[in-house]
Amino acid sequence: MEPGQSTFFYRSVNGGAQLAILSRGLQWEYSAGRSADLTFSIAEDTSAQQARLWQLRRRLVGGFSMLAHCCSRRLAGNCIVPLSRCGAWSRRSARSNPGRVLR
Repeated sequence: MEPGQSTFFYRSVNGGAQLAILSRGLQWEYSAGRSADLTFSIAEDTSAQQARLWQLRRRLVGGFSMLAHCCSRRLAGNCIVPLSRCGAWSRRSARSNPGRVLR
């Protein structure tokens, strides 16, 4: 690898694990007129990161599913939470709109 160049890539290894690898090319000077091109690479197993990412995704999907369910129940008029505790619907707005039933 040329000095100053860097690369980042993923590589699968035996057992199905995936490694994230960062490599960087350097020019190492030993003494006047003597140098060598070196490549340093660092690798990390990504299985712990992937597990945390899947956990986050499951929580997001569950949260958005619950939000969509609550919104659809609210629009249908059969919400579990009484509208008086919602904040979006108050007793004053119920008095101004007598056709709306509070539960």
